[in-house]
Amino acid sequence: FIKAGEIITDSKNNIYVTDDYAFSIKKFSPKGLLLNEFGRRGKRDGEFNAFLFRLICSNDTLAVSELGGARVQFFSSDWKFINAFSVAGTIVDIAFDKKGRMYTSIMPFDQKEGYVLLYDKKGRFITTVVRGGPSNKHGLNMSQLAVDRNNNLVIANHFMNQIEVYDEHQKNIAKFKVHGLPDQSVTIQSQYKEIGSVPQGEIIK
Repeated sequence: FIKAGEIITDSKNNIYVTDDYAFSIKKFSPKGLLLNEFGRRGKRDGEFNAFLFRLICSNDTLAVSELGGARVQFFSSDWKFINAFSVAGTIVDIAFDKKGRMYTSIMPFDQKEGYVLLYDKKGRFITTVVRGGPSNKHGLNMSQLAVDRNNNLVIANHFMNQIEVYDEHQKNIAKFKVHGLPDQSVTIQSQYKEIGSVPQGEIIK
């Protein structure tokens, strides 16, 4: 590896690891034998124009997003291209639910858009997750996503001490803080007005 990044497994326990500076994904057997390497730098399907930022797997379908981008590409476990689509903002995180749909955490192009959106397998927008109390300092609203075995969505803010849980119908069922952590990260005002306040260090990772 030049720089190992994301790590996931498929249903057969094969291991996939992104090699960020090589713009590729390496596939290993459960025992660590290198089976294949996919991807390269470029702008076509199956290629990447920036570092591989997020890699997730559901039912042996791989989804890959790039750093600073809005596009997600989908592949089979043997790297056959399935499809690609762009979401409504710069991707912060992605997560499959148990139905094969994809939640995306974004920094929206338009601040009127939501911060967590749900798309179907073909990239059609389904709904926005209406979150309770996002900060008016937009930079603080960046969040990490996970889906549990009951198909609940868990949203953890990077820069605020706040974790939210939603059921598969996007209804809020829990909201809590982690004891002992500050309420939010310290911020400084950017010299660029459109960026606003810039957080200085993560609260939850």
